[in-house]
Amino acid sequence: MNAQEIHAKLKAQFGDAVGDLAEAKIDPFVTVKADKIVEVCRFARGEAGLDFDYCEDVTGIDWPARNLIEIVYHLFSLQNRHQLVLKVETERSQPSVLSVQGVWKAAKLAGTRGLRHAGGEFRGPPRPATDPFA
Repeated sequence: MNAQEIHAKLKAQFGDAVGDLAEAKIDPFVTVKADKIVEVCRFARGEAGLDFDYCEDVTGIDWPARNLIEIVYHLFSLQNRHQLVLKVETERSQPSVLSVQGVWKAAKLAGTRGLRHAGGEFRGPPRPATDPFA
């Protein structure tokens, strides 16, 4: 599936919660409303044809002039050999985004240096103490 087909599938499922496809110089990306990131990620992982089973990285970009922080999710489907970049914007003064570690355990490890580096937090249910990613 190419970026346009992936975007169309996300847009059909989530409507206005999924922004336009931005054809970046390197990786095209889709901006998702912060309150829908977990739902979009679950769909991206579980939907046949998408199958994004690998969260390669979660990073943060601080935009002082725009007064926001972007959280960037780099997703990959090992089965289908395609990739997707999702972005969520949060206010710079109180950066807080729902955690997607319930979708991909590796997101906790990857995300630790993303939003937390910028002084923010990932919100979500706590993971069990026995969980190696907790």
